[in-house]
Order: sequence, then structure tokens, then C-alpha cells
Amino acid sequence: MSRDLQDRVYQELDSQILIDPHTHINPLRPASVSLADMLGYHYYTELVHSAGLSQAAIEDPKLSAKEKVECLVTGLSNIDNTIQFHWLLEAVRELFGIEVDRIDSGNWEFIYDTAEAKMAQPNWEDQVLGLSKLQSV
Repeated sequence: MSRDLQDRVYQELDSQILIDPHTHINPLRPASVSLADMLGYHYYTELVHSAGLSQAAIEDPKLSAKEKVECLVTGLSNIDNTIQFHWLLEAVRELFGIEVDRIDSGNWEFIYDTAEAKMAQPNWEDQVLGLSKLQSV
């Protein structure tokens, strides 16, 4: 496929408004409310668990959101060759405006704090829907 055709197809797809039929997403609150909420999605918990992180450690109900993220971050280096990890990096870039190519012990708290402030904004859900070009879930 030529580069011109790729660009035309991309532009056409990018111009579309989408409706997401995911039935496991709460349509009344489709946007994550914390970084722990994002990382708690099964893509990340199952991947880091399968890569060696204790399932009990990441599913302990006594963990605060920040503690859960800290725990999950310890397992991210073991899944950095997956598309899900790269989706996470892209989400951090696009949703929180942080240019990052890794999430590790040196930067996770900055990402967490930035995400917390961004997600606390009253129009957070509208921002997510606008950036993703989703009309509804």
C-alpha cells in the first residue's frame, strides 16, 4: 500500500465519530477515575501476574490506589514488549500530556500525581471522549 493511500485511509478513519459497544464499561462513567483504575484493567493485572508479580499483591483490597499503582509498576518492566504496555504509554502521552517511553520507579509518582490532577477535573470524561472521538459507550 502506498504512503499516499495509507494517509488517505488514516485521515478517513480519523474523521469518524465512534460508538464503543464494550459492555463491561460503565456507560454512566466510562472514563477511568484514577491511574489505579486504568492499570487495574485486566490487560495489565493479568499480564504482570503472568510475568511474575504476585496476584495477591495486586488484588489486596487494603491497598490504596497509589499503593496499587506502585505495586503494578514493579511488574511493568516484564511486559514492556507487549502492545498493551505501548497502549499505556500512548495513553499517558495523550491523556496526561507526559512524554514518556517508560514507566518505572523513577517516574511513576509524577505520572500518578499528574493523572490524579487531570482526572479530578470536572470535565475529565468529556476530555477523554473528545480525545478518543467516541460519541458514547
